[in-house]
Amino acid sequence: MSKFSGKCDLCDHVYMSEGSEDELFEKFKKRTGGKLYQKFLLKLTPYNIDFEIAHNKFLEKVEENGKTKYRYFSKVFPTLKSLNKHGYYATRTIYFDRKIDLIPYYPYLVAMSYYSDEKAIVFIASESFVDQEEKSLREYKSVGDKEESPMTNYYRRALADEYVKVVKEMLEKEK
Repeated sequence: MSKFSGKCDLCDHVYMSEGSEDELFEKFKKRTGGKLYQKFLLKLTPYNIDFEIAHNKFLEKVEENGKTKYRYFSKVFPTLKSLNKHGYYATRTIYFDRKIDLIPYYPYLVAMSYYSDEKAIVFIASESFVDQEEKSLREYKSVGDKEESPMTNYYRRALADEYVKVVKEMLEKEK
């Protein structure tokens, strides 16, 4: 269980074997090719629809009876508005080269992953577990209750401490 979210998150996936942090990070980077993926809800507009069609094999424009419709997977939508109401998920690629590039994503839960000895493909959640919990707590608090969650503060502090530790290591290596 990670010190950054209290769950089995990305940090656990990076450092789940035996060895030094640097060795495990390099192994993870090599297996993933320095890339993570993240799905997110995207509102389609007349300005971005052509780009998304060009980059997503599951989305296409279809002409029926002289009208433009949109097929997302196998379902046909008569308008962009109806497609947006259904929900369109795009994929963001997150590139990393150093440990410090990956730290902001440590508290993100791994939504889906594939691992072999040589290759790994990792999809992370659209937002960190700590952010999800904070939203959930705020929904259930009364309007006058302004107190912050001790849990989210603890995990955010641990993430900040990790930044400081990695930056110090980087500076030491430069000397």
